[in-house]
Amino acid sequence: MKDPKGKFYFNVILLPLAVAVVVLGLVLFLHFGEYVSLSDAIYGYSLPLAAFFFLSMRNNRDWLRLPDGSYRNIKNQPLRLSQASEPQRYEEEFFLSKKEQVITTLVGAAMMVGGAVVMVQMQKSILFPISSALVGAGLLHLGIKGFLDKTPKLKIAETGLWTNKLGFVSWDEISETRVVEENTGRAPQTVLYIYLKGTVFAEANRPDEALTLTDIAGKENVKEAIHRLSTR
Repeated sequence: MKDPKGKFYFNVILLPLAVAVVVLGLVLFLHFGEYVSLSDAIYGYSLPLAAFFFLSMRNNRDWLRLPDGSYRNIKNQPLRLSQASEPQRYEEEFFLSKKEQVITTLVGAAMMVGGAVVMVQMQKSILFPISSALVGAGLLHLGIKGFLDKTPKLKIAETGLWTNKLGFVSWDEISETRVVEENTGRAPQTVLYIYLKGTVFAEANRPDEALTLTDIAGKENVKEAIHRLSTR
């Protein structure tokens, strides 16, 4: 079922814009009320833009643009009903890299400590240390959670593959897989794109799954394992 375009624009543009305006108002209040230093206020004026883009990109993931220009909300909607039976054994399983999780944890802890030090040593410095501490707390949480996570993120068998999002899909249900190195952010990201047959994503020529492999141990072997097992 297609959704009204107005619903898409509200969630992806208007709602993030409203949040950005509120953040801007808070920064203006702190600046002109002289509750923060000038350098802290200058940094604060970047926060509304960051809030807008973060929320807009986050909400945009819940929407799929169809070829006719309409939009469909895909959040929490089952888009496929696989008839394939999951195998009892998988030939290849890929887990989060413990090394990457340790690095993420240490970076998060360092940002939290750095934010606290700046707040104590620099008078009227609030926005930057709080932002640093919040980002650090998020990274610390992700790092610890990932380090303790012992579940596979990708499983490959002779009959198909499994991801947490898709569950098990047979090779007959998959039209294409791609392992792509992307350089759109600060650091290169390795992503596995999975295209299924007969889904709304296929209609829009979009992947049903975009699984980030960057923090996966042995990610360099995923492409070869898919090719080897899918052609047996």
